[in-house]
Amino acid sequence: MPLGNGLPVNQAGPIPSAQPVQPGLQPAAQAGSPADQDLINLTNALYGEVASEDRDTMIMVGSTMLNRLEANRPNEFGSTVPEVLQKGYYAVSNPNVPYRQAITRNFPDKNSENKYKQALAVMSGLKKGTIDRREGHFYFTDAEIKKMKRRKKKTFNFKLVEPRGEAGQYKVFGY
Repeated sequence: MPLGNGLPVNQAGPIPSAQPVQPGLQPAAQAGSPADQDLINLTNALYGEVASEDRDTMIMVGSTMLNRLEANRPNEFGSTVPEVLQKGYYAVSNPNVPYRQAITRNFPDKNSENKYKQALAVMSGLKKGTIDRREGHFYFTDAEIKKMKRRKKKTFNFKLVEPRGEAGQYKVFGY
């Protein structure tokens, strides 16, 4: 399947290196410019969030990351890539297996490695503008929405956001 860079998944190029994971922290790439480090950190989080999802869902989730970064809402989202990722993405704030695989580049199989390369191509395309970014700042499954709406103590105010579409199993909302 072609990616944003026009290469098939298994030809997306070498995987950039990263430092070992520290639980709860967003590590940076070993070398390169701050922009390169941001790309790697965003890709690691994207893979951690949606490693098993399709390209369309990767585009939606990657879009929410960049939209939050540019939302000018530092108290809510943060103002740097590590802050945005730490505040809003479960794979980063509570490191899951795919996120740890991304950080260490220790993938269990070729398919997982190819999905990481796909996440890298998607995030790179979103940042460069060669893949159209989607609207939205939040995404939830139907089950997550029902659970949040049933809670006595509301953790998310749906009255402050508007629906922005869907991708895969997710409903997307934004300001």
